[in-house]
Amino acid sequence: MYPSVDKTNGGEDSFFVTYVNDNGLQSTGEADAEDESYMSKGFMMMGVADGVGGWATSGVDAGHYSRQLMHLSNEFSQKEDPSNPNPKRVLFQAVQNTDKKGSATVCIVSLSPSEQGASLRAANLGDSGFIVIRHSVRATRAWTRARHAASCTHTRTRCW
Repeated sequence: MYPSVDKTNGGEDSFFVTYVNDNGLQSTGEADAEDESYMSKGFMMMGVADGVGGWATSGVDAGHYSRQLMHLSNEFSQKEDPSNPNPKRVLFQAVQNTDKKGSATVCIVSLSPSEQGASLRAANLGDSGFIVIRHSVRATRAWTRARHAASCTHTRTRCW
């Protein structure tokens, strides 16, 4: 469900969505209504990366970086323990294995069943974020406003 790493247009954004259950069943949302019961025994993880377009002045396509980062995040998310999915670990592993030049703001969240109903965990880097809306009311929000220079958010950068 993410743009191809070989994609040459479409901007600097990329995303992934994956479902994993304790039997190892994995999907990218292609299940029909009869198959949805497997989601209640596993987790869903999704992520969005926004490549920093400022790299274009250096001849670097930040879209390549964000697409590879989401591709790797998708791969690592499928290896997570269904009883304890960790978006921060997924993001860390993806960043460590990225070899493209660029930088991106990133938000990865996981949803899994818990004794209280559901568990939401997130890893957020840069000015990305999310809002949870329940019954038309904002229940929570998470984003980072920190900046380390004018108009320049904290991002993960890979350069050589």
